[in-house]
Order: sequence, then structure tokens, then C-alpha cells
Amino acid sequence: MRTVMSQAKRTRTPVFIVGAPRSGTTLLKVTLNRHPLLAVCGETHFFRRIYSRRAAFGDPSNPRNRDRIVSAYLAIEPARRLGMDLDVLRERMMREGVSWRDLFGSMFRTYAAANGKIHAGEKTPRHALDVKTMCEWYPDCTIIHLVRDPRAAVYSLTQVPWASRSVLIGAREWYSLNTAAQAVSTRDNYILLKYEDLVAQPEEQLRRLCNHIGLEFCEAMLQPDPAEFDPARPVQRAYSRVTAARVGLWRTDLEPWQVMAIEAVADRRMQEFGYERQTNGATGSMARATLEAVAETAFQKLVRAPSIYYHFLQPTNLAAEEKWFKRAATIYGRLRSRPVPGDQRPPATSGGD
Repeated sequence: MRTVMSQAKRTRTPVFIVGAPRSGTTLLKVTLNRHPLLAVCGETHFFRRIYSRRAAFGDPSNPRNRDRIVSAYLAIEPARRLGMDLDVLRERMMREGVSWRDLFGSMFRTYAAANGKIHAGEKTPRHALDVKTMCEWYPDCTIIHLVRDPRAAVYSLTQVPWASRSVLIGAREWYSLNTAAQAVSTRDNYILLKYEDLVAQPEEQLRRLCNHIGLEFCEAMLQPDPAEFDPARPVQRAYSRVTAARVGLWRTDLEPWQVMAIEAVADRRMQEFGYERQTNGATGSMARATLEAVAETAFQKLVRAPSIYYHFLQPTNLAAEEKWFKRAATIYGRLRSRPVPGDQRPPATSGGD
């Protein structure tokens, strides 16, 4: 009993996984979910979809406001993709969500309860922008900041249909999100994990994470479970055994001008994380990358105009905004899948890692 009590006192939960997109956050979530005591739910997008619109929704302590918030959220795809019974989730959000903190917590607590786990967590990479708030709301939480080589992360991002083709846009996002996550790097909550270390030394790194969280390492975390397989996901790498097979793909698949542009944007931060530059930069490379980014941004704004209308003028109508955003993403994905002259990369596939 003394051992159990001692472990409980030092457990840092809930566990939040943040970082730039395509940095291996899904892989880490799936791996941590194999622990018998921990359940980390998928991307809730709570802060962007709900909390950022709190002025429009009103205080959730008011039952009518809370009903409007919950109804709007459960009507959109992020809620449906959490893998929970939405009726159960609604009931718990309505019962517990009397504050923004409790509303957020009710989501990952419901997921943990549905999976028979006593410790909970959540994985939304872009919540890196909100780590200060999460640490204030949950002083005993763990913030896992997962970092991947910017050239690999940006290359992977350009291959998915829902993201921009521009390496400059991807590099800026990598820089901003990883910089934001470090806002709590001096706190005990924070732990930095490099993707390359995770796939090269999975047991060592998972033991380090478990020790930080306050859980015993479990060998099952290293063993893929057939029950994890989701046929709806076209890319299953995150559900396979942890390997370093894809670490260096960017070296052959990125063009020299793309590498130069990524390194120019990510330079200071990437070197702080231990990633060395391979180029000295070139004005021509940045000019080409900038033109690409301008064209991509203009096109995205054009096709997303209807969703932008709902975002600013009907901020609580999440379903309508999502409908138009998905239409825009479909148009964008179809057009961007056409090969660019001189571009020999394989067709983009969907899925996360």
C-alpha cells in the first residue's frame, strides 16, 4: 500500500502531447495508450474550436451556454473521431463542464473511463500554443514536447492533402509551434522528446517518459496491438512497431532549394534542438520559396473564403464552418495533387504521424 500511495503522489497527469504537425505525435499517443494505466485521447482541437470563441459562446457555468457549446462541438468531426460514445461524452460534458477547464477535462476523462484507465491525457499538436493555460489549469500535468527534424516534418507535411505544399509555410509553422511549446520549458511539467531518439531507442525513451510521468514502464508499450488497427486510416505507420525506417527520407526527397529554405527559417531553433544545417542558404532559394508561399496562401484564402465567413461572423456555428472548410480542403487537395513541372515526388497520401 505504501508503494501505491508513493507512486500516486508523484504522478504527473493529465498528459498532453504537443509539437508541430507530422512530428510523430500520433505514434507517441498510440504507444502511450498501450500502458495499462494511461489513456491519451486524440485531437480535440479544444482551444481553437471552442476556447478561442469563449466570448461568443458565453460562460459554460450557465447551463444554457454549456448546452450550446457541447451541441456545437459534438456536431463536428474532431468529436466524432475521438472514438467515444457521443451520448456518454455529452452527458459528462454537461455534468462536469461548469468551467472551461472542466469542460476540456471532461473530454479526456471520458476517454480514459471508456478504456478502463485511471490516468488520462490528450494529443493535439497545435495545443503547443496553449501550454501555459494547460499548466495553469492542471498544475500536476505533463507536457510532452515532441520535436522532429524540421526538414523531415515539413517534407511529411507537404505530402498530405490537407496541408500546404509550401515548405516555407511548413517551416514557419514548425518554428512557431516549437517555440510556443518551450514557453513552459523551465517548469517541472515539461519534458522534451526528440522523434529521432524515440524511434532509435524506444525502450530507453519510453522509460524516461514513464519516469517523468510517475508510471512504471510497461513492455506492452513496445508491442503493436491488432486491436489498434483502424481500417478507416489510409496510413497505418503510427500503429506499427516503432522503427527509424523513415527518419532520413527528406535527404533524398527534398530538393536543395527546399532544404535551404527550411533551414533558413528554422535555423536558430533547429540548432538548439541539435539538428545541424546542411546548407549555407541562398537568396535564390528563399525567393523561390517565398513565391510558392504567396501563391499557396492566396489560393487557400480564396477556396476557404466561405469557412472564414462563418469563423468570424457566426463563430458558434462550428458545423457550417467545418462543412465549408472541408469543401475547400477537397478542392485544394485535388488541385495540389497534380504534379508540378519538374516535381518527381510521389502522390500525396492522407493520414497522420
